[in-house]
Amino acid sequence: MVPVGGAIIAGPDEKFMNAIAKNYPGRASGSPVLDLFITLLSLGRNGYEKLLQERKEMYGYLKEKMSVIAKKYGERLLLTPHNPVSIGMTLTTHPTDATSIGSMLFSRNVSGVRVVSGSERKSVAGIWFDGFGAHTDKYPFSPYLTAAAAVGMTKKEADIFAERIDKVLASLQPGSATSSKVEEKPEGSNVDNPP
Repeated sequence: MVPVGGAIIAGPDEKFMNAIAKNYPGRASGSPVLDLFITLLSLGRNGYEKLLQERKEMYGYLKEKMSVIAKKYGERLLLTPHNPVSIGMTLTTHPTDATSIGSMLFSRNVSGVRVVSGSERKSVAGIWFDGFGAHTDKYPFSPYLTAAAAVGMTKKEADIFAERIDKVLASLQPGSATSSKVEEKPEGSNVDNPP
């Protein structure tokens, strides 16, 4: 509902901490905290608890929608029992197109989906990470994407997300008229922030 996020990085090496801080200039603004505070005050406790309950229901709904898509394209859902917000789906039938799937979704106004290739190697502050973006070096189900049933998400947004990811995956199927090019934005893509 408001752009809140961030990380706390702590350690005994001041030089190393300063090097990390230089990689994220301007990220320590107090504005998101103020936005969150105003939002929570306007919702009140009952409003906030209602949103949390709706989010739980939306998780189940989003899971059903993604399950249908996964089955249709020979993929599988990646469920984590201690994460009641995010749902993952393999992209193993599209390994060479994994990162383009993320950009194709973004160009269709689908934000918040994260695509992890599992094969990227990246250096951050001199430390190399294999499988960059995944939570482990050799995740067995790469590539994959994750989507979240966030607070404030609606069924209409979940439906739009499912429709758009279905079209993107269909366009990458062998023999598809659009398998070798990226489609234009579909009609009706004026939804501001689908999941």
